[in-house]
Amino acid sequence: MPGDGDAGHSRGGVYPRRAGMHDIHLRPRLLRRVLMECLPLPDPDADLEPTRRPADLARALGAVREQGLLAERAIDPVLLEEWSAAVDAWVDRLLALLVSDREHSCWVGTSFLGLTFEECSDDRFAKSYSDWSEKILKTIKAPSCNKMVNMATCTAMATLFVRLAKFSNLKDEATFFAQKVVQPLLRLFDEDDSVAEKAADLLGIIIKLFPSSVYRNFNKVESILAAKIMSGQYNLQHSKKLASTLALLPCVRVSHNSLSLMIQKILIMVNNLLNGYTGHEIMMPIISPQLGGQENYRDWNFHSSKYFCTFVIPTISALVHCCSVMLTSSYPIQ
Repeated sequence: MPGDGDAGHSRGGVYPRRAGMHDIHLRPRLLRRVLMECLPLPDPDADLEPTRRPADLARALGAVREQGLLAERAIDPVLLEEWSAAVDAWVDRLLALLVSDREHSCWVGTSFLGLTFEECSDDRFAKSYSDWSEKILKTIKAPSCNKMVNMATCTAMATLFVRLAKFSNLKDEATFFAQKVVQPLLRLFDEDDSVAEKAADLLGIIIKLFPSSVYRNFNKVESILAAKIMSGQYNLQHSKKLASTLALLPCVRVSHNSLSLMIQKILIMVNNLLNGYTGHEIMMPIISPQLGGQENYRDWNFHSSKYFCTFVIPTISALVHCCSVMLTSSYPIQ
């Protein structure tokens, strides 16, 4: 281990010189230094700088990723014990920040817990993911009034599921947990656009990795996604993201006609939109289940050219994008 002569001063604290930064024996000490200098304390009254600068948080992020500070890989049992204690302290701080009443602290705790899901050792993840996941789930069930916290929550949960999917022995537990996430997650689609976009990303990951977890809520998911696309309140990019998530639903109910039925519903919806603008039927009406239970086209009348351009065209573009994704994707049978 380098002596004092091998250490150099940097802004915000003392760090090993670059030549010694890859010494594995320094990892526990460096992690504690990052924790002390870069992350806020749970008690703002005890913290001289309760709101950390972006540069401090970026430094913590870079150090954890570049130096593998959460890896806990060591042959020396003494070093491993020291490293494990440092990671314990790191996790304890994040969990305390996660439940903080201060939005900044909650955001930091949530964001860095997501980083921990990604960077920690397999052993620690397997032992701790259940406790971590329940804490993140609480923040989804009772979302913050701060959109940054809600966005971080969705991102952290997505990282958790991606890591969980790598453990084949945890598939059943992960699927059961995903079932508990779907219902509260759908409520986030009514939040700010940026939060709803992150919620769509998370829902898409759940459907891809654990499709059976969405089975009970299939109709509700289809209805919400269809309603959001048809609302006309989102820009085309966001609508296409919702459409891409909708295109994943045939993974949930796998049958010989699930894909064709979904495409049929979407094409009927496109026809209904066009009929509503022209005032007469472009295509003959087809008796078929409507996408997400949307209303019949005879109730629509879009004679305004401006409304047609701002609502109908973007909506049709998103729906056609959904069809395109389904036609070019594979849907493995579970």
